[in-house]
Amino acid sequence: MKSSFVLTAARTVICGLRWAAVLALVWSALDALVYAALGGQRWVPLRPAPLAVVQNLVFQLLFYVLKDAAFVVVGAMIAPRARITTAIVLFAVHVPLSFWNNVLSRVSFDELVLLEGRADYVHFGFETLGALLGVAYIFWSEKTKRSAASVLPSRSSPEELSPASADTKPATLATKTLIRWLRWAAVLALVCSALDTLVYSALVPEAWAIRPVPLAVVQGLVSMLIFYVLREAAFVVVGATLAPRFRLTTAIILATLHIPLSFWAHVLATGGPWLSWTINYKHFALETLGCVLGVLYIFSSEKAKGSVASVAPAPPPP
Repeated sequence: MKSSFVLTAARTVICGLRWAAVLALVWSALDALVYAALGGQRWVPLRPAPLAVVQNLVFQLLFYVLKDAAFVVVGAMIAPRARITTAIVLFAVHVPLSFWNNVLSRVSFDELVLLEGRADYVHFGFETLGALLGVAYIFWSEKTKRSAASVLPSRSSPEELSPASADTKPATLATKTLIRWLRWAAVLALVCSALDTLVYSALVPEAWAIRPVPLAVVQGLVSMLIFYVLREAAFVVVGATLAPRFRLTTAIILATLHIPLSFWAHVLATGGPWLSWTINYKHFALETLGCVLGVLYIFSSEKAKGSVASVAPAPPPP
């Protein structure tokens, strides 16, 4: 009886902490909108210190930890197989790139040894933590899938396939093979882009301007994917996943708050929305796409969970 009470109390505390984290994310985005609407500096003296601390933590989480975690997770999920290995490879190519961008490119060898100079070890640590969390998530996800596959029996057998499905098997197999190769090509593009960025930046920086056009296009797409689409999608997905219940509603609220904030940051704060069609509109559109993709992911995830819960267990064999 006592152990049951302790377990219930622990679950209640954890549930309350999760709702507190969601509330912190929502309030931080809402406060940023008020800060932008009231003209910035007029709102600063009115904000209490705890809120400023929370907003700083959310900013660090969004721009460094979640960004790199989303890169590893999405890259590994694209892979048809060997997802844990893919996540480790993405981690292995992304962490040295972060170390170069935040540390080695800013200090000399002597400053590096003495831990001096303009090196940004904090942001390197955040990005490394994000990549590591991405690997941990993929490991946990694959382990959960294997456990579920070993428990749930197959609902169909090869003998139950109809003749019509057997006739379309070659075409289906060819389509699946093509999709599989395209997914591996996308993973290879992510790995090569990060690795090539490191090589061009660290070894031959003067050759950065004469990169092959296809490589420059791929690297530009990967950069926009990481810094705009994946970052916003990860914010919505993680914020909604933290909620013990009403995850789809939480995702919609987070996206609804972040899209106007992105519009202010990329359009209104730069002089007005109707001056010209600039890159700011593109970044706003990419961040909006990320928020929408985050909502769609939560929607599909919750729908899949509901479908699994509604499936009756198979009757025992006679």
